[in-house]
Amino acid sequence: AVGLWLGLAGGAPVSAQDEPSTLQGWLRVDTVRVRPEKWLRYREIERDEVAPVLQKTGIASRAAWRPAEFGNTYEVMLVTPISDFAFFDSGDLFGRVLDPARAERLREKLRECIASRQTTAIRQRADLSVGEALRPFALVTTMLVAPGRGPEFEGFLKRTLPTMAKSGV
Repeated sequence: AVGLWLGLAGGAPVSAQDEPSTLQGWLRVDTVRVRPEKWLRYREIERDEVAPVLQKTGIASRAAWRPAEFGNTYEVMLVTPISDFAFFDSGDLFGRVLDPARAERLREKLRECIASRQTTAIRQRADLSVGEALRPFALVTTMLVAPGRGPEFEGFLKRTLPTMAKSGV
């Protein structure tokens, strides 16, 4: 599946109080670069400690994507649907369900494993995508469009998508 995800800066402004129905297609993407020597430890922490905490906070699902052939071998993209931006108003996720000392220990374990982490909110645009959703792999292209040129670029994509679809992309 080939998809275009438009970053928050390129879309319409969204406030934390927006209704969930207006957030359809919004995703939180955490791009995590793990220290190579800590890769196995990081995966254990995510599986055994972080995932249960996230479930307790009400996060229903989160997908983990890794580069297959191209990209950073020790990078993972954690993709979580956003149903309501107000969810982020209450602060630290770990602090919601863990006592302060335990939350800090978990954050420290993660810090020891992670080289860097970047979090973005993106809007998935099915109308600007080719292929089927929920495939076992995806080619994601991130583009920065010059300010004020978004509508022009979107029009270009809409004109070229039929050609891409016919070519079997």
